[in-house]
Amino acid sequence: EKGKNYFFQAKNSNIVLEGIDFIMKADDLKESIGLNPFSIFDIQGGDLSLRDCTFTILGKHQSVSLVKFHGVRKSDPTRNPEQLARLELNRCIVRGEPITVVTLNNCLADVKVIDSLLVSGQSNALFELVPPTETAPRAERTLRLIRTTCATRGDFLAMDGTPPGDVTTKLILADSIVACDSPGAARKLVRIRSWPDQNGVITKASLDERSSLYTGWGENLIHSGAAGTISAKTSENWLHAWGLSGTDSQIRPDAWPSEDLGE
Repeated sequence: EKGKNYFFQAKNSNIVLEGIDFIMKADDLKESIGLNPFSIFDIQGGDLSLRDCTFTILGKHQSVSLVKFHGVRKSDPTRNPEQLARLELNRCIVRGEPITVVTLNNCLADVKVIDSLLVSGQSNALFELVPPTETAPRAERTLRLIRTTCATRGDFLAMDGTPPGDVTTKLILADSIVACDSPGAARKLVRIRSWPDQNGVITKASLDERSSLYTGWGENLIHSGAAGTISAKTSENWLHAWGLSGTDSQIRPDAWPSEDLGE
């Protein structure tokens, strides 16, 4: 609809969608909203589960998010915490030149991406964590990638800790690949803004890596701007920034493993 910056919007709802094949021409958005950000799903204080779906974005509109996940859901005594909102992508394919898979500014959320393929162009980060618009008790955000492949020519993760954005954040990657096919200086595995740290070690955020691989990023692992104190150009820097041990991370310079892995 002309003038709206979303395709589907829901508030305090529990939505499950299965088997959808969605194709959108992003350039057509310019006629209705100009170059303003657009979300396919605008979910405010609710749950969304996408299963066995494909989403294809054609064209190069400035900013398109598959899911904008924000607001605080109503209290539910069956949940712990009671206002926890849940987002799940399971066996999905998401692809597009300008696509961000999740723009997260919910302060209390559990996001899971399972058995999925995510492919993006140059303009956007695949995942964006931005300051929440509302607060809730026991605020915490969790982002999990499980058996998922990400391929991008842009950033993988953007984290904005500008208050109140410095919400406790957990990142969990299990059996996943995060690949960059354009390792220019402008592309960052993790781009941080105003995030708290202690002697160059990220605080209020943790990374749990389990059999995952980062490829093609070169020296562009963590960037926090000219005024930032968090930076990583080597695997050692990366481990230090996250407070990990030397056996926890697999970082490769090539976009895809090129050695013979045998039979």
